Amino acid sequence: MKPVLRNLSLDFSDTDFTDLAVEAIAPNIREWLQLQPGVPMTNDEVMELMASKITSWNVEAQDSTKILPISVETIEELPYDLVLAIFAAYSEATRGVKKELGKDSMNGDRAMEESLPMDV
Repeated sequence: MKPVLRNLSLDFSDTDFTDLAVEAIAPNIREWLQLQPGVPMTNDEVMELMASKITSWNVEAQDSTKILPISVETIEELPYDLVLAIFAAYSEATRGVKKELGKDSMNGDRAMEESLPMDV
């Protein structure tokens, strides 16, 4: 079996960058563990992770409509609030469902065993 790389469409709807479109691939388990709250990452690790996971974006150069290449060097030259928004959106996307699931959902909570229907 070949593992399938999950594609993520990052959500910027609650940010100042609502026109930003970024696609990325999900992290491997080592990277996912690094993304957990409270786990320290160096600046270099953050930049390398972002550059390796982003597959496409619509970030344009200041002086043209040319899309900037995805690289550590490019990310390091972007405004800090844009980089923070991308990193936050990526971190959020890797954690799973963000929004309410609906009235019939338990929002990810586990059901009590005795409440599960059993046909014996």
